[in-house]
Amino acid sequence: EVLDRYLQRFPDSAIALNLKACLKYRLFSGEAAEEELRVLMDLQTSATSYDCFNDVVQHDLVVFRNGEDAPRILYPLLDIIREARVNLAIFHIRNGNYRDADELLRTLDPSYPVEYILKGVVKACIGQFEANDEELELARQYFQLVGSAASECDTVAGRQSMSCSFHIMGQFDEAVSYLRTIAPFCDAMPEYQYNLGVCLGASGSFA
Repeated sequence: EVLDRYLQRFPDSAIALNLKACLKYRLFSGEAAEEELRVLMDLQTSATSYDCFNDVVQHDLVVFRNGEDAPRILYPLLDIIREARVNLAIFHIRNGNYRDADELLRTLDPSYPVEYILKGVVKACIGQFEANDEELELARQYFQLVGSAASECDTVAGRQSMSCSFHIMGQFDEAVSYLRTIAPFCDAMPEYQYNLGVCLGASGSFA
């Protein structure tokens, strides 16, 4: 609502239009976000003053389209848009290229919880598929950092992270306890049910 009021006064604000598109992506879908971004894209075609936002628009389109054409568009943006490195790493994870994702994140100094979580996911994938205990321990540390942070410990992401940390340590009862606390928010998600089932099975709770 605040953003809509701002856009009523400044309907051609590129920053506000891009922010609204990103919110639509988080709240609804990539299709809804791209439709919102098209307003900014139309402005780009009518005024050269919007050309400086071309990199941002191209980056966001990759995200909104679920990684479509990610390597071609995001690699040139790695040193321009911080999120390009994160989203390209996500693309590699989805395609099973965990070492490529790890290489991308090697130079990323995490500043936000999602970046710590992403590093943890990459390390966990490498540790699992390569049977590498050192990588698994690094993953556990990243997850614990997020899950124990005062700002994150009572969030869904924080609880998931603590569950992952306990899972890696083989403390499945603790992992289940944390997963159950976020059931109201995640119960309909297949990946949540899968993780809960694995932890329950590993702890001997088959009923």
